[in-house]
Formats: sequence, structure tokens, C-alpha cells
Amino acid sequence: MGTTIWGSGVLCLYAILMIHSTFWGLSVIDLAVILVYFIAIIYIAIRVSKLVKSREDFFMGGRRFGKLIQTFAAFGQATSVENVTTTTTMVNANGASGIWAMLAGGLINLPVFWMTSPWYRRLRLLTLGDFFEERYGSKPMAAFYAMCQTIYFVMIGAIGLMAMGKTIAAITAKPESALTTIEHVEYLKAVEREKLETADFALLASEQKVRLAELQLLNPKKEYSYINENLLICIVALVTLIYASIGGLAAAFIIDLVQGAFIILLSILLIPFAMLKINSMYGAEGGALGAFTTMHKVLPASFLELWGSPSLIEFTWYWIVGFSIMIVLATAVQANQMTACGSAKDDYTARYGFVSGMLLKRYSSVMWGVVALLTLVLYGGSISDPDYVWGHATRDLLGPVGIGLVGLMIACLIAALMAAKSAFMITASALVTNNLYRPYRPNYNTA
Repeated sequence: MGTTIWGSGVLCLYAILMIHSTFWGLSVIDLAVILVYFIAIIYIAIRVSKLVKSREDFFMGGRRFGKLIQTFAAFGQATSVENVTTTTTMVNANGASGIWAMLAGGLINLPVFWMTSPWYRRLRLLTLGDFFEERYGSKPMAAFYAMCQTIYFVMIGAIGLMAMGKTIAAITAKPESALTTIEHVEYLKAVEREKLETADFALLASEQKVRLAELQLLNPKKEYSYINENLLICIVALVTLIYASIGGLAAAFIIDLVQGAFIILLSILLIPFAMLKINSMYGAEGGALGAFTTMHKVLPASFLELWGSPSLIEFTWYWIVGFSIMIVLATAVQANQMTACGSAKDDYTARYGFVSGMLLKRYSSVMWGVVALLTLVLYGGSISDPDYVWGHATRDLLGPVGIGLVGLMIACLIAALMAAKSAFMITASALVTNNLYRPYRPNYNTA
């Protein structure tokens, strides 16, 4: 089976090579990297599927995972592509304090995770819905909890898929010369709108003010992509469904180990290239420190205030404290924590793995904030939609290198999405099976 999969992948890659040197705005090397990534995760899922013998194997991986798997499983569940775009957007709007969009609550949560992680392992249950049923003797309460959590996972999954689609669409954006006639007309309107918005409104003629109001109402699109976002979302969702369904939690967690490495790479890949370009643009010296010196010269002082400032008040210290307390209070009722901690081989592994995974996310969040600040220096306000900044930076900084780094970044973005969503899917399926379906079919054997 494995030989057949790898053979099919090689044939597909060869077909791409024969068709054209570029496809969807990507080079052959970029496409090869993405294809190899997809083949690898499906292959791992097929191999791991042989370990699934029971319901507990499928939903809890047989409760046999060690520290390494548990660490990257927790990291993968906590980290998704929308976290990257959210950090970038918040830093673009609020400066360095925007990093707290991901860090707030996470740091205070770590001691709480150290205490609570073994609890889920000791419960020996499949879902947190089972806990509500046993604790309160109420199957309807367990069913209501399962329904609420499943809806939550569906919503957060949809947000992640949309964020991934927008970011990859920005990476594969069409140049002006490749636009169709209709797209080019709308593109020119978007350029006209930007020009009018950047001008002093008081100095605009009356007809220009009317024209600006019309264009703002029309909201013309400036970015067009070779890739259909809806099709991309369907493909990634289907692959996630396939490998998680084949191998259950074991496949999701083992693949999270691979995807965790991709997420870490995602967090740092743009930094050296952004620094080099900043030094080149501004003639800065001193290597890496030169780029940060330029950052202090180019950006307003308020953008470098970690605790917010009078001009950027969204992330003040009291907001951070309030949000952190709210997150701590909600910590223990997230259904995926049962999946992440209950699958460990012992109590200490559950504790060590979950806290280590959360620490990895905090470090990654800081790196996303650094990338966002560097892109502010490079692009300023030239990109109208902050959600496209990461994709634009990938195309601009990694594209000219020509060694498959754009494809690697796309694989990293997809990995960041799949790592979280596969675990959420398994958790939601356990809730639906155990707390919504089985109570109405008590005599049906699901073992």
C-alpha cells in the first residue's frame, strides 16, 4: 500500500513537471513540497490505522502516548493558522501590544494546566460529557454540553479554514498583467480608492469626495489569486477528514509531531529574509540588530509599547488582566483537553506534555509578533487588508529565492490548520458518539 501511494505521488509530480514550469502562480519545486507533505501524512495515517482495535484506540489512542507525542499534540491543538493571521492583524493595528491577542491568559494558564492536566488522565473517561453525566447523573446535561462543544469546534474550524484560504490566496496572488478584463477594472477602482483615501480629505474637490464615497460603498477588490479559496478549503478539509478518520487520534497525534515542526518553521522562516530586506532598503548595518534599530526609527513610538499607549488602547494592562482571569475560569471545560491529556500513558506525562505544548505556543506567538512588526516596517499601510500581510510577505520575501520555500510556507500553514482541526474533529466525534448517539441507542455496540 505504501509503495503504491509513493508511486502515485511521483507520477503526479512528474505530470506537473511535464505540463508547465509554474502552476497556480507556484513553481514546480513549491508544488513538489506541498505534494510530498500531503502524501506523507496520508501514508502515516494508513500505517497507524493498524493500531486501532477499539473505540478507546480510536478516540484516545489507547492511552499510550509519551512525552514527545503529548507535547506536540498539545502544541498542535492550541495552534492554528488563524492564530498567525490574528496576531499579524492585531500587531498591524495596535503595534507590539497586539501580541497579547495570543499571549493574554496563556501565561497565567500554565500553572493551572500543571495542576489540572493529571485530572483528565485520572478520570479514565472518553469525553468531558461523560464527566457531566457521572458527576450530576444527567444524560441531558451531558448531551447539551456535547452539542455546545461540537458547535464550537465547527465554528473554530470554519474560521481556521477561512484564514488559511485567505493567506494562501495572498501567496498565490495574480500580478496585474494576469488579471482578466473584469478583474482589472475592479483593480483600478481599488487603486483609485486608495489614492483618494490617502489624500487630505479637506483638499479634495467635491466630485472627488463623491467619487470616494461611491468607491467605499462598492468596496472594490484589489487582490486576486490563481487559487480558488473555496476549492482549496474543500481539499484541505477532505484530507484532514481522511487521515483522522483512517487512524483516529493516534494518526492525528503522530502527524501532529510532524506538523509541530512545520509550525515552528512557520514561526521563524520569514524573520531572516525580512531582516535582510530591511537592511537593504534602509541601508542599515549591524546585521539582525540593524533591522531592529531601523524598526525603532521607522515606526511610531506607540507601536513599540508592549502594554499599549494612549494612542493604541485596545490592549492595556487592565484588559490583559481581565481577559487572563476570564480565560483561567474557562480552562477546565474545554473538551479537547480531555483528548490531549487523557491519552497520555501516565499522569506525569499528561502534565509534562500539555504544559510543554502550551509553552511552545507562547514562544511561537512571540515570533509571529516579531514577523508582524518587521512587515510593518517593510510594507507600512500599503496592504489594505491585514489578513493578507503574511501571504504577501511570503511571496515577496521567499519567492525570489526559488528553492521551494514558498511551497514550504504553504505546507506549514496547512499543517498549522490540520494539527488543530484533526484533534477537534476527533474530540467532536467522541462527544457525538458517546453523549448524543449512545444514550438513544443503549443496546448498540460501538466498541
